Amino acid sequence: MLALPTTLRRYRDSLYGLTSLPERLHQIRSERRPGSVYASLRQCRLEASEVEALFRLERIMSLNSTYMSVEEIASRILHDRGVERHSF
Repeated sequence: MLALPTTLRRYRDSLYGLTSLPERLHQIRSERRPGSVYASLRQCRLEASEVEALFRLERIMSLNSTYMSVEEIASRILHDRGVERHSF
């Protein structure tokens, strides 16, 4: 099972995890390293499952960002953290 690195423990309350669907991760990795264990759907599913379990265990807020733009991700994180946006 994964564990939060010691160096990040003191920042745990400020962390925000981003995940992706295993199928999308598999697609990306297959372009980088076709046919590798690293790119296999099985490996991608295992890693996604482990990191989601870590986020739950450590109570780290997280978001599946598979189909989101950077702007949508940022907006969601600000909203979830209760940060007000200001217009300039």
